[in-house]
Amino acid sequence: MAAAELDINFPPKIKVDEFLSNESEYRQPPNAYMIYRKVYNRTLKSKRMRLSLTSVSKLSSASWKKAPAEVKGWYKKFAAEVRQQHRKMYLRYKEVRPGPMKSDVSSCKVWIFVPENPGQI
Repeated sequence: MAAAELDINFPPKIKVDEFLSNESEYRQPPNAYMIYRKVYNRTLKSKRMRLSLTSVSKLSSASWKKAPAEVKGWYKKFAAEVRQQHRKMYLRYKEVRPGPMKSDVSSCKVWIFVPENPGQI
């Protein structure tokens, strides 16, 4: 079976906690595609298919683009649950959008660490 024809169980058996490790405080929560990619990679591993991470990204991206709206909607809803749980656990984080810049990065999200005691910086 080629990896591009990989059958991914839907809905996958995943939990929000799997995407909230101890290091999550310093990272933004994953979006719908990144969760899909992780499930895709796990499926490859369960079928004993070993590919480079670059190949996994290319294949999962192609699979994501072909996925029906129902599948994408489920992953988007799950990603929102992960993001909501992340916000509850790490209240010191806030998501901001940068102001106008001269480069194309003005549309990206930036996560800012807000110290508990700003006077101690």
